[in-house]
Amino acid sequence: MAKHSPQITALLAALHPRYREVCVQQDILEAFARNLQIFLAKHRQSEEALKSDLRDFLRDTFYHEFDMPPGEDHCDLRIQEKCSVPVKVIIEVKSPSNSAEMCTSADLNRKALQELVYYFMQERCEKQNVYLRHLIATNGEEFFVFDAQEFERKLYPRLKRSFTEFRGKTQVFYSTIAAEAISAVQTTEPLHYTYFSLQSFAKEID
Repeated sequence: MAKHSPQITALLAALHPRYREVCVQQDILEAFARNLQIFLAKHRQSEEALKSDLRDFLRDTFYHEFDMPPGEDHCDLRIQEKCSVPVKVIIEVKSPSNSAEMCTSADLNRKALQELVYYFMQERCEKQNVYLRHLIATNGEEFFVFDAQEFERKLYPRLKRSFTEFRGKTQVFYSTIAAEAISAVQTTEPLHYTYFSLQSFAKEID
């Protein structure tokens, strides 16, 4: 049995058991390695360039048949099977230089997560979307992946009334309402997430 790096071991442990049983074809693995090398080789600094590169990487690797339109209401990137069906994944992108707004393992309660909470509440309250699966914060190298059920169980009950009151007042919602809810949850029942850094995989795909 091949010996994996600690990061890959942690990712495998985070996968749902059903996904571990799926056999990934060799050509898909090769496409992933090739496209990841291209993605990592780019040295973009702007958030818009990063969003475009990330969309290309996902489309060319795993999501050929999915729609990834520009996000609505300031959301950076959405993934859905068709534009006519509910969004499954929401991604909030921060430029590599914007460390102040990007989550860290030591401090999740940054603007990136606060924005994800707002987008989740939009989908849940305004669009009655119960099919959302994941919410992701990334700066192109680090990824924080949250199961939508974490937001549903731990944040939605706290925020559904406040969201109605502060709908559209995004900056107030981010810095006050969402920030306070996240802080309270982190004190009592912290949000679970999966973290990985793409740079740590560079040697794995050489």
